Amino acid sequence: MPILTCSSETSKSVIDRLRYRGFCIDTARIENETLFLELTPSGAPVCPKCGQRSPKVHDVSYRQVKDVPLISTEQVIVRFPVRRVRCSCGCCAREVIEWVEPNSRITKAMVCLVQNMLRMKLPVSEISAELGLHWDTVKNYDKLLLTHLFDEIDISGVRHIAIDEFALEKKHKYATVVMDLETSRVIWVSRGKSQNSFSPFFEWVKSKAVQDKILTVSCDMNAAYPRMVKEHLPKAVILYDFFHVMKKFNEEVVVEGKRRCVSLLRDSLRSIKSAKNQGLSPEKILERQKEAGVLRGKITSLTGSQWLIMKPIQQLSEKRHLLLDKLLEDNELLAAVYPLVDLLRKIWQCKDPKSCDELIELARKLLFAINNKHGFAPAKTFATMLKRRKAGIICAGKYGYSSGQLEGANNKIKVLKRTAYGYRDFEYFSLKIKGVLPGKRFSPWDTMKRGYAVLKSGLWNTLPFPRNT
Repeated sequence: MPILTCSSETSKSVIDRLRYRGFCIDTARIENETLFLELTPSGAPVCPKCGQRSPKVHDVSYRQVKDVPLISTEQVIVRFPVRRVRCSCGCCAREVIEWVEPNSRITKAMVCLVQNMLRMKLPVSEISAELGLHWDTVKNYDKLLLTHLFDEIDISGVRHIAIDEFALEKKHKYATVVMDLETSRVIWVSRGKSQNSFSPFFEWVKSKAVQDKILTVSCDMNAAYPRMVKEHLPKAVILYDFFHVMKKFNEEVVVEGKRRCVSLLRDSLRSIKSAKNQGLSPEKILERQKEAGVLRGKITSLTGSQWLIMKPIQQLSEKRHLLLDKLLEDNELLAAVYPLVDLLRKIWQCKDPKSCDELIELARKLLFAINNKHGFAPAKTFATMLKRRKAGIICAGKYGYSSGQLEGANNKIKVLKRTAYGYRDFEYFSLKIKGVLPGKRFSPWDTMKRGYAVLKSGLWNTLPFPRNT
């Protein structure tokens, strides 16, 4: 393969033209692992208004910017003159330097390198330390890149969405996330979870004229979401997620049932401890001690028992299966509640609305029977909830969508928040969320080709070689 060679002066000229168009390197020196380059103009300045070269220079000022390392990781500082042109067209303004933005302290090539490193998912702090830039500088160019890719999201094909909230910070401060379930991309993030904070989402949907295209909305049983969906999305139906209903059943029925069983066992244990042993035979005293030991063992077995009850039986090991049988044998209330766990799972697996309705009514009958027999009010409360949310539960089985994808996405959001130790700029945080969850079928990241950078002035490409001037 032939090797092209050229003189040192020609090589230097080519490098100058490619890297610093309109300038050439005058001097270069190295101090404290930093390369300092002094540039001089290679021709007359160009008028920024008419585009013609003008030999008249009104005055000259000097700028100093940071550039991409030439060889390894050394700092590169470039100092160059900026001339103010006095053109015959009447313009008196500073010439435009192609390879650096106005009022910027880094070159466009450095911006491209920073954003390439950001696309490789490197933390802002690491990029800042590696390139010797301020954290805010890297953050601002990251925000520019994310705004270019995710500020305007196409929602023309959105039909099934999920809404959920996550903890933004302590003291019960939340943010709301909306996900397109067909593409698994986040399309909206807003601070707060009240109606006032979330209403801009519906205004945005109406501005895009897609309110009639959205068919389903998966959410938890927060009273604000269903009311707002019915008001703003006329053709959408509410889907109550299996996870949230089972979570509610676990917290309000199973856990409360466990507490009732523990309370009854402790009452029995107190009565044994308070009973006087005077006049009793040693055998009777030993019998009482054994009975107290059995009660303590039953109380201990109830620790964490809700997870044993809620887990599908086919996922239990043989040892845990025996523990479950013993638990249900010792606790009558939990034995009555346990069949409801499998029945509730069947409701979400049922695709036929009529059969689903029958299963819900069967579950309500069992809950009312538990309340009547054991005086267990949480069972009655949950049965009332099933009746009130019946339509959303039936539609969840019919359409087969849920907010499970969004629950998984919330874990990614929490990792993102903790990795950065929180975000003060909520707009930047919302863009980072959209960047982490861009979607499966089509990702805006795919539109950014190699060598492109997003600047304040717009999109810039570093790859095409400039022509000789």
